[in-house]
Amino acid sequence: MTDAHWLEAGSNRVGLETDVGHLTGLCLDGRAPLHAVPWRGEPDVQADDAIPLVDRRLSEDFFAMPFGGEGAGPPHGPCAQSPWDHRGRNNGVDWFDLRTPVLGARLCKGLALSEEAPILKQCHVIEGGSGAASLAHHPMVHMQDGGRIFTSAKRRVMTPQTALEAGKNWLPSGQTATAFGAFHGFDLTRYPDQVTEDFVVCVEEPGNDLGWTAVMREAERDIVLILKRPAQLPITMLWYSNGGRSARPWNGRHRGVLGVEDGCAAALVGDALRAAGVPTAYALGPTHVIDHAIVSLAWPQGWSGISDVTLENEALRIVGDDKRAVCLPFGSWISQSDLLAPP
Repeated sequence: MTDAHWLEAGSNRVGLETDVGHLTGLCLDGRAPLHAVPWRGEPDVQADDAIPLVDRRLSEDFFAMPFGGEGAGPPHGPCAQSPWDHRGRNNGVDWFDLRTPVLGARLCKGLALSEEAPILKQCHVIEGGSGAASLAHHPMVHMQDGGRIFTSAKRRVMTPQTALEAGKNWLPSGQTATAFGAFHGFDLTRYPDQVTEDFVVCVEEPGNDLGWTAVMREAERDIVLILKRPAQLPITMLWYSNGGRSARPWNGRHRGVLGVEDGCAAALVGDALRAAGVPTAYALGPTHVIDHAIVSLAWPQGWSGISDVTLENEALRIVGDDKRAVCLPFGSWISQSDLLAPP
């Protein structure tokens, strides 16, 4: 594995593994919110070309385009397993260019750590190309002893017709609900204890300016908060991975992980999404900009849930179920400020 390109600001730090485009070592105010797979340091796995490079190196977060197996080539596309070149730094943002075009499109990645708050902002700029492509972020959160999951309002929640791993699904396949929470006798807000491999697709409620997923980790006593702009990323895919994947290198040892994958993709339920008027790909040619943010905070005493997250006047407000709020300085999304100016 190559050395990462490191960024630091205040008490925050993150690296980008420039040979594959995965985040590494994210530390926000002393907390490590994201997960990397345990076989990254195993030489036999790293030498096995039969395993996709994205799976061998799976770390913390990456940008996928196209998402999963929705396009030709390796899963999650060149973004997740090809080199990125550091273009330079401007206005506190480090910019990287993907060497390999995707369907003729050029991709540029921006990373910015806050000096004032435990926040990592990301931005991807997609220029040119032809055809259409799905895309998504892929952050993974590990829970040592389970946790609770809360989201912005959703208008539809779905599971695919076929389970990711036959016989290892906790949730019923091919089902739909109209909100996140209770799901045909199961509680999506509680990370399951049993072995499972499940995939849930959530469609944002119309009119939401901010999409969010909050993971309250019991043992870690912290909250990992993932933010998106729903107009750019209309769905959130939740990947419950708790020892249910048996193929090598997973071998049943990938446990306690939740993927929070905000995207625009078919996500194994494409027909249902399109029937509901939800886009499943970006038309390439025009310039597209995708914003994203990862936030970490200590679990406030007395909280057992998250009731709301808002972004107003450049301040992020997280409200607990006891109605008390934690406020953090956020500023602007990279695309909405003069930070969107690659050197």
